[in-house]
Amino acid sequence: MDPIFVFAENGFWESVWAELLTEPEVLGHETVNRTNPQNGRTLLHYAILKEDEEAIEELVVIWRANVNILDYNCKSPLHLAKDRNLYAHIIELLQEASNRELSSRY
Repeated sequence: MDPIFVFAENGFWESVWAELLTEPEVLGHETVNRTNPQNGRTLLHYAILKEDEEAIEELVVIWRANVNILDYNCKSPLHLAKDRNLYAHIIELLQEASNRELSSRY
């Protein structure tokens, strides 16, 4: 498994940020939206599963993670946040990002 997903799965966000900063694709934000081939999850999926508000906010606001990517269970990060009853401001943040992504497409 890609080390960045191992770090995320275990909540080692400082290692995730360091990994993101060393990869050349970071300027295009491709790395932050890459999916784990084992389950289709992105770094944002892992942050939500860990209920790590700081990591969620950093991924969405700073790294502009795509909140609409579905994992292999057809769950987006927003679905997972709602399923886990995360705080309203996190769900609102994800909804705003989702709306931003959708409006930029059309």
